[in-house]
Amino acid sequence: MTPMLSESIITEILAFVKPGRDVSLQEIVKATGFNRNTVSKYVLVLEAQKRLVHTRTIGAAKLYTAPIVLPKPSKEDEKK
Repeated sequence: MTPMLSESIITEILAFVKPGRDVSLQEIVKATGFNRNTVSKYVLVLEAQKRLVHTRTIGAAKLYTAPIVLPKPSKEDEKK
């Protein structure tokens, strides 16, 4: 059974986590105001969907970032 996920929570988390900037769960909790358990669940789901990337661990804290998305080449770029 797939858990029901709120798009508004996903949107807020992804709006806070920027590519190239590592953030902890605690930072996401403080920025969004969501419960720690809620943020933890959503981060795990977003990581499985490759919408967040676990970058490193410092002590007990896992740090995450948004993946850098490169634009796909256009048809005109392929002709050059």
